[in-house]
Amino acid sequence: MEFESIKANHLTSIQQLAVSIAKADDLQGMLDGIVEHIFTQLESFDCALFLYEASHQELICYSYCKQGVSEKESFKLKPVKLGSGIIGHTAENRQTMRIDDTDQSKIFVQDLQKNYSELCVPIVLNDELIGVIDMEHPDNAFFTKQDARYVETIASMVAYLIKQYQSNEKLYLTIEKLKFDEKKLRDKEVFYRNLMEQASDSIFIHDQAGRFLDVNQQAVLSLGYSREELLQMRVKDIDISSGQNTNSGTEFYKSLRPGEPVIVECKHQRKDGSVFPVEVKVGLLSDDNIIAVARDVSKRQQVIDELDTSKRFMQDIINTSPDVIYVFDFEKDLIIDGADRFARYLGYDGEEFESWSSVLKFIHPDDSDILKDRGAKIMSSSSDEVIKSEGRFKNAKGEWVWLKNHCKIVKRTSQGEPLIEVGTISDITHRKVMERELINKEEYYRALVENAFDGIVLYDEKGRVQFLSKSVEKLLGYKAEDVTNKTGIDFIFPSDVELVRKAWRWVIAHPNQIYRIPDYRLVKKDGGLIWVENTLINLLDDPVVNGIISNFRDISHKKSAEQSIYKISNYDTLTELPNRHFLRQQIERQIKRSKKEPQSISLVYFDIVQLNGINNAMGHWVGDQVLHYVARVIRENLDEFDLIARSGNDEFAVVLTEQEPFEISQLVERILSSFENIIRIGELELKVSIRAGIARFPEDADSAEDLLSRAEIAVGRVKNLSTQYTFFQPQDSESIRYRINLERELVQAIDDESLELFYQPKVCLRTGVIESVEALLRWNHPESGYISPQTIVNIAEANSLIYKLTSWVVENAIKQIKDWLEKGLNTRIAVNLSARDIQRAGFEADIRQSLEKYQVDSTLLDIEITESAAMADMEHSVQTLRQLSDLGIGISLDDFGTGYSSISYLASLPVDLVKIDQTFIQGLKQASAQAVKDNQLIIKNIIRLAESFKLVSLVEGIETIEQCRLLQKYNCDLGQGFLFSRPKSAKDIEPLLRKGYIDMDIFKIAKPSVND
Repeated sequence: MEFESIKANHLTSIQQLAVSIAKADDLQGMLDGIVEHIFTQLESFDCALFLYEASHQELICYSYCKQGVSEKESFKLKPVKLGSGIIGHTAENRQTMRIDDTDQSKIFVQDLQKNYSELCVPIVLNDELIGVIDMEHPDNAFFTKQDARYVETIASMVAYLIKQYQSNEKLYLTIEKLKFDEKKLRDKEVFYRNLMEQASDSIFIHDQAGRFLDVNQQAVLSLGYSREELLQMRVKDIDISSGQNTNSGTEFYKSLRPGEPVIVECKHQRKDGSVFPVEVKVGLLSDDNIIAVARDVSKRQQVIDELDTSKRFMQDIINTSPDVIYVFDFEKDLIIDGADRFARYLGYDGEEFESWSSVLKFIHPDDSDILKDRGAKIMSSSSDEVIKSEGRFKNAKGEWVWLKNHCKIVKRTSQGEPLIEVGTISDITHRKVMERELINKEEYYRALVENAFDGIVLYDEKGRVQFLSKSVEKLLGYKAEDVTNKTGIDFIFPSDVELVRKAWRWVIAHPNQIYRIPDYRLVKKDGGLIWVENTLINLLDDPVVNGIISNFRDISHKKSAEQSIYKISNYDTLTELPNRHFLRQQIERQIKRSKKEPQSISLVYFDIVQLNGINNAMGHWVGDQVLHYVARVIRENLDEFDLIARSGNDEFAVVLTEQEPFEISQLVERILSSFENIIRIGELELKVSIRAGIARFPEDADSAEDLLSRAEIAVGRVKNLSTQYTFFQPQDSESIRYRINLERELVQAIDDESLELFYQPKVCLRTGVIESVEALLRWNHPESGYISPQTIVNIAEANSLIYKLTSWVVENAIKQIKDWLEKGLNTRIAVNLSARDIQRAGFEADIRQSLEKYQVDSTLLDIEITESAAMADMEHSVQTLRQLSDLGIGISLDDFGTGYSSISYLASLPVDLVKIDQTFIQGLKQASAQAVKDNQLIIKNIIRLAESFKLVSLVEGIETIEQCRLLQKYNCDLGQGFLFSRPKSAKDIEPLLRKGYIDMDIFKIAKPSVND
């Protein structure tokens, strides 16, 4: 390539690159410098340098740069096969490839990042492929011929350097391998030297002429020569036999073969002249030298001599012992001594007992396994182990006698297998008879103990367990082996130890007297606890017992029942917090204590605002989780010793001592702030609000009940305040007293028939016909005047009075139907029910009974129930409403559109009519045009929804002609409101019912439009 054809700036950059390469410490540093230089100079999208691996026919990416990516990751980091793609073709042909548009190239390998131009230059040295430099750019025809010549110049310049670096690396690896092999050889030499020096036998290495080349330390110790002396000697100098015949030694060495050692018997002579026998294993090494391992066998004769001495000693014992002493030879399977005495022991001739196998025919069938087990134990016994066994054998008279055998292996092979067994045999028949009698007596008494339901344990004077009955295992799970070296204290629950120690001290001091411990806890083997009632008696003076007897019985069920009753009485089952009963007791205790040690007591009463709505809309499971969440938040903000209790369905109470109002306010505000944001319950996101009322002792109350009452009054007053909490004020009690009096007077009003039903018509918006009337409750209080119906219902729903009130309303409505029928008025009446009414068992039967009582057709009665009331218990609501519907009673869903999930329940509830809440029609009076438009859209969509479910639609609260016209336009079926008639008494509304319709022309209401 001509340098003149390269850009001037390229020449400068190549000079710079040369300087950079010269400074590189290794091959990788040089390659990174080349790639970064080209990438920067040409401003390409990326640049990669591959080196060719001839052994795999692949190009491996050693360096890579890419715009906008700090991490070196690309498909180019993968190996490229020779001939594959542009890079592989460039390498295979060893020619530069400049692609202006890769989409037009058949050999282009499509990447996730699409490229449009590519320059690929081979690195070649003396026609040998070194590698490839590859660049890409997203613009077409980005790389020029000058760029190609520039890169080719760099490729030519660095080819030799890369090759040189690669050669140097290979040379370095070769040197390192040689060093490693040399070290490995030295390590191996050290290993074998250590192995040779630690051998317990003498080791000699000598040539075939017998000259010693090396010896180990054991050879030095065995012969008494120093290592230097032995290395100056020959085999013949220490081996008497080889020294006598030199030619025989030479011929012997020639007969050796590698890997086939030969064992010979020789005699070695020590430096002091003594001679000893050796067993020598001779082998041929790979270098034709000889290795000889010599073992001193002089001790063998000593062992044989000692064995002869032992035999004589054993014979003396055998001749003088009253028991049979025998010797058994395993190799010969023969009783070599004592067989005749064994035979005579049982009254047989000596020939009957030559071996153990011949003894088998005399053993009792039930004990044959004992003899087999004895044989197995002998074979696996240790050198000092004595094997014991007992069994019954038949003597010459045909009687079964018990024989006891003790034996031991006294000689074994080098592999540890038994060679000689020595043992004794004695008659224990008399002892067995005595044992049997004793066992029978023990079994008798044990049966009494074991079959007792109570646990029985015997302790020594130090409290250590000596015996425990089977019933203890059943009660506690411990077996005899589990209580070895343990005392009774080890099994007692730590909190009860001192109680039992006190009892133990008394029992020790009062022999023969019974001590009863009413209850304490024992720890079972599995870690569980058991409550027991225990009696102890000291019988240490009784020589038969010699211990302290403990008799205990399980009273866990009794204690569990007591604890369950206590827990049920004092704790809430859902949150496991103290309940109202426990709370009252604790307050009473603190008030009593404060009279001795004056202290202030504050009661903070928390109320969850919308818990009932959450239960109705989302189910009680969600409500329960909200209760857990609120309890946890309150607890997290309290001190360790502050008391928190669940005092009601959606209420929690906290008892604080010695807290100033300012501190209490801070605490309450901190807790309330935890509920400012949305909380998460499972997969649901909810907005939960709580409020709080605070009462203090002694400022607000002097008893626990009054303090609770004052806190409840305070939290109730928060409903009418802008704040979320308040302290009790004396005037709050007046409103509560008024409500209590009103509740009492309401009961009297129901009994005295002081209540009254007013009636408001439901009018067809197309024809003006009065379809039915709704019964509305009125109470003209003698002092307060008319009481709001909502106030009446709220008071009644606070207790079971709602049932009595509803029964009165239903019966009087049916009675009014009957009265109007007798006057010729066939008018249907609708009555309102509460959530508690619809959930009451037997409600449907009560209505049926009233209809039958007044002989009124059920189709003349309608039931109205609010959407939220129907959702309180959906399953029960559907069941009750379906029973009423089956009677022919009409079902209306009141206040529709204000609940939680109206649409989803329309298909489930047996509803005939939906009453659209008056808030929407009243919303048409809004000053905001958007608000008016929104309410119109809601009304129209609810009417359409009712039509789609084939339900009658009714809008209540109609007061103006414009409202009526709008509803006619939306095809609403019925209307109710002051525009047609205010609620009136039965007497006052009769003329309108006789007329039977509202004169629509009076209001000049336009005919309904067919257009929406």
